[in-house]
Amino acid sequence: MKQQEPKWKKKKISYPIFFLLFLLFIAFFYFLYDQMVKSTAAICYTNPPQTTTADISPKTSTQSETASKEGAYQMDLLIVKDYKTSLFVLPLKNEEYQTPLLVTVPDSFAKQSIVKEGKIATISWNGNVLETYPAKISAMTIERKKASTSPLFLYEKALEELIDTDKGLNTSITQAVFCLDGITNLTVMEKEALVYLGSDLLDVPVRQGTFKQLEDENLIQNGTFTNDIYIEITGENLNPSGKKVTFSMEKYRSGDGAYFLLDCIGNYKKGTWSYTIGSHAIS
Repeated sequence: MKQQEPKWKKKKISYPIFFLLFLLFIAFFYFLYDQMVKSTAAICYTNPPQTTTADISPKTSTQSETASKEGAYQMDLLIVKDYKTSLFVLPLKNEEYQTPLLVTVPDSFAKQSIVKEGKIATISWNGNVLETYPAKISAMTIERKKASTSPLFLYEKALEELIDTDKGLNTSITQAVFCLDGITNLTVMEKEALVYLGSDLLDVPVRQGTFKQLEDENLIQNGTFTNDIYIEITGENLNPSGKKVTFSMEKYRSGDGAYFLLDCIGNYKKGTWSYTIGSHAIS
């Protein structure tokens, strides 16, 4: 009997067909791989990592200044004294700050005509305050607005003359007491500023007080202010504009040690104060 061959040997697969199927499989696999790569590349291109300039480099000074200005506070003020490194100023129409301040300003502004005594200016600052007396703040910008007609600057000029005349009355003093109750054309803060300026001129501690108070404190005994000096100023406007005033001043150590500027007339013209003295008196 003839032996039967297994069925799988009866069906022969042609080698060319097998090779063609193999090539088709390779081609299909390559196609899938190619599509995957292109898809990934497209995603990376359309959605790159989100970076900003700040992520890779520090902010420039311009960016920092702009950010500061956006969050800055503003204040109108009167420039009373330029100390070169800082300005002695009076805040204007400010409910939070009602005492004199010292303000530092950028050098670029300090060297310009913007910073002038007797001028009203607007500053911007970051809101930080150094709690000293006077309190200190640092301005980022300053803009001049107009000149002030305050007689504070008139009294400062006359006070300098009062102190410089008969300097023997100023020697060996430990403090100066100012009585400004008789000035009717200065605000409380302007009076405080005038006393502060007096401290600069005399280079001693200062305070406000009356002659009667000093007697009650036994600092003036038998009419003598032994170690200190008493300065009294009176003044008032002579016209509604406040540009013409009358005033008198005295400095006192004892009944036979005093100097007076009496019946003075001050006038404000062309942005500055000047004055004439009615009479001098010495005792």
